[in-house]
Amino acid sequence: MFLPLLLRNSTNFTQTNQIHAQIIVNGLRQLYTHLFTKLIHLSSLDYALSLLTQLPLITDHSYNSLIKAYTLNDSPQTSLSLYSQMLRNNVKPSNFTYPFLFKACSSLSGVKQGEMVHTHVVKLGFECDLFVSNSLIDMYCKCLCVESAHWVFNEMLERDEVSWNTIIAGYVCCGDMVMARELFDGMPIRRNVVCWTTLINGYGREGNVGEMFGLFLQMLVSEDNVGPNAATMVCLLSACSALSHVELGRWMSVFVDVNVIPLNIILSTALIDMYLKCGEVEKARRLFDGISYRNLVTWNVMITGYVQRGLLEEAIKLFYLMQESHSTKPDEITMVNVLSACAGLGALEIGRKVHIYLGKNGLDLNMILATALVDMYSKCGSIEDACIVFVKSTNKDAALCNALISGLANHGKGRGSLAVLSLMEKDGIIPNDITYNGILSACNHSGLIEEGRVQFSNMVTKYGLSPKVEHYSCMVNLLGRAGYLDEAFELVQNMVVPPDSIIWGALLNACRIHHNVDVTDKLSKAILSFQDVNIGLCILLSNLYASVGRWADVARIRRMVKERGIGKPSGCSWVEVDGAVHRFLVEDTTHVESQKIYDTNRSVANELKLEGYVSNYDFALENIDVLLVLGSVFALMDPKAWKIIALVALDANIVMLVMFLGVCFGLSTSFFFIHAFDIAGIFFIVTWLFLHFFGDGLRSILQQIVHEVREVDGIEAFALHVETQYDSNLGDSMDQADQLVEQTIETVNEYSNLREFARFPKEFCYKDLKKATKHFKRQLGSCGSGSVFKGKLDNGTWVTVKRIDRVKHGE
Repeated sequence: MFLPLLLRNSTNFTQTNQIHAQIIVNGLRQLYTHLFTKLIHLSSLDYALSLLTQLPLITDHSYNSLIKAYTLNDSPQTSLSLYSQMLRNNVKPSNFTYPFLFKACSSLSGVKQGEMVHTHVVKLGFECDLFVSNSLIDMYCKCLCVESAHWVFNEMLERDEVSWNTIIAGYVCCGDMVMARELFDGMPIRRNVVCWTTLINGYGREGNVGEMFGLFLQMLVSEDNVGPNAATMVCLLSACSALSHVELGRWMSVFVDVNVIPLNIILSTALIDMYLKCGEVEKARRLFDGISYRNLVTWNVMITGYVQRGLLEEAIKLFYLMQESHSTKPDEITMVNVLSACAGLGALEIGRKVHIYLGKNGLDLNMILATALVDMYSKCGSIEDACIVFVKSTNKDAALCNALISGLANHGKGRGSLAVLSLMEKDGIIPNDITYNGILSACNHSGLIEEGRVQFSNMVTKYGLSPKVEHYSCMVNLLGRAGYLDEAFELVQNMVVPPDSIIWGALLNACRIHHNVDVTDKLSKAILSFQDVNIGLCILLSNLYASVGRWADVARIRRMVKERGIGKPSGCSWVEVDGAVHRFLVEDTTHVESQKIYDTNRSVANELKLEGYVSNYDFALENIDVLLVLGSVFALMDPKAWKIIALVALDANIVMLVMFLGVCFGLSTSFFFIHAFDIAGIFFIVTWLFLHFFGDGLRSILQQIVHEVREVDGIEAFALHVETQYDSNLGDSMDQADQLVEQTIETVNEYSNLREFARFPKEFCYKDLKKATKHFKRQLGSCGSGSVFKGKLDNGTWVTVKRIDRVKHGE
């Protein structure tokens, strides 16, 4: 017979299916048992199940094979159903039936089903079977019923290493290290490496480094003559990583090298993770580069480590390398970390590409990825895209709402943040601390004083949340900027948590705005009494005293800063040009275009001076650097002048300034917009425009901006945003200001170059398109609705034009 031979040698479902057809045609029913076994071997379980009732003889082995296969293929519920069917068909289970049944119960965390099967074990007399009892202990332990597991353990007449290892692992899993250690020390048999590793892992998980390391040393000299394996070292390294224990982690890595413990992929990944958590980034990368085969976990650990260590550019480069390798596809964890890196760098175009990658590769946009996208778009300045992602997300949770609330808050859209909060409450999503941090920040940025008071009260009375330093900071800043200094100071005095430097800074800033020196003196005593004084607070205090001519206090603060050795960290900025991120430090000259940028900045400074701008240093201390990319600074702080800081773009493409560090004093309104103009063929982007105004000065300034946009040749504006630091004397004019801002934006949107920058569609006449395509002679292709032609505009731009057929075309 050739069919049994073919069946035995078949390697795929198609061949087996054809053989089944021949068995039916030739009436060889006796081969069904062999066919049944082959189908299980090929994991065609449903096919095998349909064949079960047609077997010439259905035995316990037939059911046991299917129960085992379904359990191992993550279908535990089907395994339990087969057991019920087995009993109904009067097929008596054997001792081989129950181990995989108990495994199915533990997979479902179905302790009730496990207890029912346990009664059958006792009824049929299998409780004395060592294999069945060990499986039963394992089931109870994994269902966190360790007392029941211990009862089974005590009733066993015979115990082996598996019995002891399983019950100890159960207590470790439940966090009862005392009982686990008691069982471990009382073992009458040799303790193998699994037992030692289990207990070491338990101490490491609870952060007990002393006991963990002591047990490891005991293992090395014990009479059990057991040495650590890769799993042991993974447990030790994981504990070092979780606790950032640098010295112990280094010792472990040396131990691995000296004892030549084989580096499998799991141990290598654990070493990489430990190096990254302990700050040894270069060692982690060398080990990563030396791995011949990297799995998804290895890539994710390295990318995550870069992000957590602030090496955001390296994280994105590694993501590109991962794509080029074609060996591993990114998953949700990868994409969340890459999006986080894009958010930190402000790399909008890279973030967009990552978003497109998600769609092209079929990754589900779950709430975690949606939250990462909203956060990325918000931090990269594209709040509209963040809102689109939020709206398109079908399931929303608190994290997703919080991301959008914070994004809207940072963009000065306080009303929008409050609207998202209302949506959360309507959908039954309970706000948390992070929610109210964003809400209070939104009220702060938008000057919503009364709304801020209400929401601060609601978080305590309505949701029972305890305010943290971040919440107090927002409230102090909101009240202080609005002139309610007494209320802000009282709030700080009644705080349930100690105030930090941010809160003191907010109060000082309010004193600066409202020229309140009396409160400044009170704050000065508290701030300068700290052991670790914040350099920013010292600068604020010194500037405040300098503005009122109290030079003795200025000298006292500067002397104190010098005596205590308080230093100011170097500022750093990032910019994105054509999808590439450039990083700069103060007075940096390492950039390839640095000389060109410095020369151009000096040219701009000279042109500003020729226009009559005069610097005002009333609020400036000597040697206080205000960071511009590559360290260039224009400190133009005259109340009637613009403070302009220019950033050189290396070509005519859109460039977004991500971060600007520096303190600007004496300013109560700031305009943020991108402003490009041509000098010697080089485009500049002016990213911060600060104006100082009182009363009706706001209207004249806005009108001046409108005039500039209309009249200056070659200017291209991208966005205009007004954020007003509320002054008590200006509250009545805010409605008029908002209306004027809307009129200004409408006027700016009419400017054709702005529309192109903002990606508005540009309109063309039919005759212009006809001319560009040489009377529609350069056809590229056609589709169902029309034809596509190649054309060239008058400015030299190549375009493709789709002409709809069977419609009338106007001129």
